[in-house]
Amino acid sequence: MKALSIARSLLELPECSRIYIFLGHVYAAEALCLLNRAKDAADHLMTYLSGGNNVDLPFSEEDSEQLQGVRAVDYEELNGGSMSAKSSSPEYTLGIVFLKPEEALASLYVNFAALYAMQGELDQARQFVAQALSMVPNSPEATLTAVYVDLKLGKSQEALAKLKQCSRVTFLPSGLTLNKAS
Repeated sequence: MKALSIARSLLELPECSRIYIFLGHVYAAEALCLLNRAKDAADHLMTYLSGGNNVDLPFSEEDSEQLQGVRAVDYEELNGGSMSAKSSSPEYTLGIVFLKPEEALASLYVNFAALYAMQGELDQARQFVAQALSMVPNSPEATLTAVYVDLKLGKSQEALAKLKQCSRVTFLPSGLTLNKAS
């Protein structure tokens, strides 16, 4: 509830950057999903859906460059502290890593795929996850969403093949043991 409240507050800010608006919608949608309110989560994501399955870029390269103009050095001067070399690199602003507009768009495709899969609309989910993977082929989030959709569609071999191709997914031992039922 706290994350949802903060995301909504962010969305109400006047003259808010399109990047932060995008993040506000995504964080609100995630919080609503965790609260089992998928319909409300969809409303936040639908902001970027236009005409069928067309998803609009949530922000432009210009928006990203404009926000990167706020240097970590400026933040450091305001707070009188020192920041690590990593946090003062160009792709970080105020300690946040910014996605490129295309990566943000792929993230939206993944979120739409997950949302449609949760609602049982697996064909829609499959289309959205395919678009995400075409944009960012090595995305672990897109790959795992595709695996989930394949499993829901009963395509376990395709799901396994996707898992084997994804080098960025790490599997940790769960400590679970499976017993065969007699």
